[in-house]
Amino acid sequence: MLKITPEQLEAFKARPPEGMLELSRQHLKTHLPDYIKGIDPEILDRMIHNALVRGIRRGIRQGEDMIGFVTLSFKYGPNFDEQGHIKGLLGQYQNEHTPFLPQVVAKTSDADWKEAQDAYDSSAWFSEANSA
Repeated sequence: MLKITPEQLEAFKARPPEGMLELSRQHLKTHLPDYIKGIDPEILDRMIHNALVRGIRRGIRQGEDMIGFVTLSFKYGPNFDEQGHIKGLLGQYQNEHTPFLPQVVAKTSDADWKEAQDAYDSSAWFSEANSA
């Protein structure tokens, strides 16, 4: 009989859907080229993967929201989701089965985005992927 540990199950749940990394990469190349300019492609893919895993762990399930979460990670920082107000909003919507990230963005003030950006932690780019 096959036994799966809770850690293995959690790691499986946090895997991005097939093709999401490629879609996210293309979105960044199109919409935020200056944010990814000069980043080694292999490192960029690890960063995107990490952002996707973080998003999934925050309850992001829809493709549109996953790409949005990656975009916000590059725009405001890989740990933007730890800012108090943003974290609370993500928690409110995490069981939604329809895209909800636009509502989170709309309900987040400029001051909250600035606070998230000011708390930028470059080590967060790889922390989730290492724990998955």
